Amino acid sequence: MALGQVLVTGASDGIGEAFALQLAAAVFNILLVARNEVALTAVAAEIGSKTADQGVICSRSRC
Repeated sequence: MALGQVLVTGASDGIGEAFALQLAAAVFNILLVARNEVALTAVAAEIGSKTADQGVICSRSRC
């Protein structure tokens, strides 16, 4: 069961990516947001490979 929901901006790299990965490991539901949709999709796939949940992504162009 998830501990809560978190919106992570800048989740495609750097601190945002690291934060998203830590939150996923701590069993939070995460909405990933970033400008780089390709990198964001890769982060979501990495999270999905480590958890049973599927990631939700939102690129800046679609939000």
